[in-house]
Amino acid sequence: DGTNALISVFRGDWTGAGLSAVSMIPVAGDAVGKGGKLARYAAKYGDLAARRAAATGQIHHPISKAVFKALERHPILKGHYRPRDPRFTTQAIDKAAHKGYQRWHRVLDDEVAMWVNEHQDATPKQFESWLRWRYSQPDLLERFPNGF
Repeated sequence: DGTNALISVFRGDWTGAGLSAVSMIPVAGDAVGKGGKLARYAAKYGDLAARRAAATGQIHHPISKAVFKALERHPILKGHYRPRDPRFTTQAIDKAAHKGYQRWHRVLDDEVAMWVNEHQDATPKQFESWLRWRYSQPDLLERFPNGF
């Protein structure tokens, strides 16, 4: 929760920072902070099942060519993936959420490549777990409600 508070501050999300900070208080923080976060996410994302069913946008490949290049330089992950690997796909909520190789996509690829470079002892299971976690975060769930 402390890390989430700092991330929220850097993003300018003062409500999220406050809720994360309150969540660090034993017992009372759990009720107020986590309950507040859940209510906020529920209000923001509404019925996730309906959003998932409504996905009509482009197919997205989390293992892009840029991510693949980073994986191929990794001592353990090399050889486990292909560019635009068909095992890892998801569908954007609509055409506006994913149209080609937009700036947000390049920033995300840089983030994934940085994780790969910083975790030289990561196994395929650890990488895939982190990648699935990353796609479960609010900024990507807005674009890809099915995760991947």
